[in-house]
Amino acid sequence: MKIPENDPLHHLEISRPGTQGVSGGAAKDSSESGSSRSDKIDLSGQVQVIRDMKDSIASLPDIRADRIAEINNQIVSGTFQIQPEKIAENVVQAALRGEI
Repeated sequence: MKIPENDPLHHLEISRPGTQGVSGGAAKDSSESGSSRSDKIDLSGQVQVIRDMKDSIASLPDIRADRIAEINNQIVSGTFQIQPEKIAENVVQAALRGEI
């Protein structure tokens, strides 16, 4: 079976009892070398990506239900004022910080 290069798991090293690590190739018997038998999968690269995503999500602000309700009431009553300059400034600042 050929694993396509765009497969996110194509670079994982997988070891099975009686084999050496396999990285997209055929398993080799390690019983002759006397190495211990254990299952192993190396996910260190993927783990770091997941940790980075988790940290990014944790740094997001909580939803401010009170503020959402206030804005919703303003929209319903027709008193909500759009401030294009403020929106543009926030977009530029976010871009400068690399957030978008």
